[in-house]
Amino acid sequence: MAGRRTLIFLICSGILLPGALRAQPAGHDVTGTVTDSVSGQPLEGVNIVVPGTVMGTATGPDGIYRISGLPAGPHALRFSMIGYALATDTVRIRSDSTVRLDEQMHPTALQSPQLVVTGEKRSVQVTESPVSIGTIGTSDLRLRMPTTINEILPYQPGVQMVGGQINIRGSSGYTRGAGSRVLVLIDGVPVLASDSDGMYWDVVPTTEIQRVEILKGPGSALYGSNALGGVVNIITRPISSHAQTILQGQGGLYTFPSYPSWRWREAPLLTGQWHASHEQRLGKIGYRVGLGQQSSAGYYQNGWFRRWSLDGKISYDPSDNTHWDGRIFLVDDTHGVFTQWRDAHQPFNAPPETLGDYLTNHQVQTALNYSHQASPRLAHTWRTTYYRKAFQNYQHDNDDYSTSHILTTEWQTDYQASGRHFLTLGLQASLESILANVWRDHSGITLAGYFQDEWRLTPLLRMVFGLREDISRIDRFAVRSQLNPKLGLNYHLTDLWSLRASVGRGFRAPSIAERFTQTTQHIFQIVPNPDLHPELSLSWEVGTHYQGPRLRTDLALFSSRFTDFIDPVRDPRTGTISFQNITDARITGIDFSTEFQVPGLPVQQTIGYTYIDPRDLSQDTVLAYRHRHSVVTATKVLLNRRAVLSLEYQFRSQMERVQVFPTNPVTGADRLVPVHLLSLHGFYRFSPNLTVRLAVTNLLQYYYVMFERNMGPPRQIQAGFEYSW
Repeated sequence: MAGRRTLIFLICSGILLPGALRAQPAGHDVTGTVTDSVSGQPLEGVNIVVPGTVMGTATGPDGIYRISGLPAGPHALRFSMIGYALATDTVRIRSDSTVRLDEQMHPTALQSPQLVVTGEKRSVQVTESPVSIGTIGTSDLRLRMPTTINEILPYQPGVQMVGGQINIRGSSGYTRGAGSRVLVLIDGVPVLASDSDGMYWDVVPTTEIQRVEILKGPGSALYGSNALGGVVNIITRPISSHAQTILQGQGGLYTFPSYPSWRWREAPLLTGQWHASHEQRLGKIGYRVGLGQQSSAGYYQNGWFRRWSLDGKISYDPSDNTHWDGRIFLVDDTHGVFTQWRDAHQPFNAPPETLGDYLTNHQVQTALNYSHQASPRLAHTWRTTYYRKAFQNYQHDNDDYSTSHILTTEWQTDYQASGRHFLTLGLQASLESILANVWRDHSGITLAGYFQDEWRLTPLLRMVFGLREDISRIDRFAVRSQLNPKLGLNYHLTDLWSLRASVGRGFRAPSIAERFTQTTQHIFQIVPNPDLHPELSLSWEVGTHYQGPRLRTDLALFSSRFTDFIDPVRDPRTGTISFQNITDARITGIDFSTEFQVPGLPVQQTIGYTYIDPRDLSQDTVLAYRHRHSVVTATKVLLNRRAVLSLEYQFRSQMERVQVFPTNPVTGADRLVPVHLLSLHGFYRFSPNLTVRLAVTNLLQYYYVMFERNMGPPRQIQAGFEYSW
């Protein structure tokens, strides 16, 4: 423990000492306008960074940018924006001048961003990252019209959703929402509930999302527990510098099953949602407020829901080098409860005794972020968030309830120590409190410190070394601590093509739900296991990335070895389910994706393939709830400057093992099948202010089982619009 106390002390010193240094002189300004090289129109949202410093900014709706505080001398500026080629230009600042640099950016066929922030908690080029990063941009969100963000995640290679639970490269499987090996962030702030460690995807309206970044692989060295299998960072859009109101709405229906005996009602299975927001700036203060509602009859009995949401964001810029922003999301959700089908002949019907079962869910998520650029080489960031989640079951066999609170605060310092070293240091603390009958009352505290050094060994070779120490305590249980290091290498073969390799250790503390749940739901009885140990992993990855103006390709080989792997286990004697530490497990595989424009045609094609070999080494069998093969493709046709049509296909091979209802070899009951989903999406932009959309998911009405005795959704047809003024 003495060595670990020393580590925390050094991290604290690393944060406080640079801040005690005197800031450099105010410096000078670079300003200019960024425009489209074809149309000449100003570009809003272009990211501009100064390599070798912590400085950067973004253009407003008029395309104007300003960077303040640069010392005299030559400086490179890097301009990036989704849909445009990366641009770099150089300015020379004299001691008595403000420099103007206008930039023209060239459109590119690809929609993948070239700068990402999630892998290293700051902006880096995709080709410089030592780990795999997937992205979902604004154009994909607008095209596919997801009700919640989890609906669009399976279109990313290596990402699957099993019963609403995210699964990156086979890391999570399915645990009915109790525990997650994927950490979910909103603007870099954790948003997992403290009782179940689960993510409620409706906590952020999709209309407020700018892009999503997905770290595929362990992120414990920077993000701690729950990042064992990866990180999803939902980045909300900034407040526009001009006043605008946006109204978005959509409606649709599920088509009836092809077999009359499967129908559970004659009325249309309608869905609908709307969201309205207004934003503007008043001097140095900007704000946005939004209100939305979603409802659906569901495609199965008891699958209905009604959901209201209120969201707000405020920003304050007291100076060019200091920025504050705050955010709040409130959700009030009531939905029916469906555990399993009535029988195989009525797969969309709920068991009679469960009819009328429902659940209420209330969530409040707030965040406050502060960033200050003390000098061209030194920047500080402070993030704090409070998340309250309360649910109450109204079911025929239980009245479970839980109210959980978690308060998290984090301080991060970025320091460009020299031309070759970039240091990131941080401290994080979390307090949580839970009042519940389903897993009883609990409280806990977690403290963590992390350190990372990005070392440019040569102009072409970059090494990243980092480590994080987490110390946690739940109730009166013993203090548990874990040190997680990582090492990454990135080598540039050319400006567009790089090789990467990384190795790291990860860990995840068991959730309150995994340790203490004691409940009955329909035929399932879950018993507690307070003696669960944290699970550990040792993971490696080697890969390559190429990103040109018309072609992007990424290939990765990966492997993770788990110790004390946590999985739900059914006792064959009593039928009860509890979470247990599997002695050993391993997941290896390959992940490939490419995006390109078809030569001579207005067609963009994306292809992704993932193969995993998920092994339970203690029982010499496969891990449950994993698809060994998965394929995602999208063919996007640019009909003209206003219209886009996209045909998309998802394939997932048959699950080889489940936990509760395996296939009956005699009758064939509970048989699992491969998943084939074909979907059509399109939009037409009538004007800069009005866009209409159409989506048909599961176009061929393919029937499949998501997991035991739960059918996937049939064909769904939706139409929507977005109007701004």
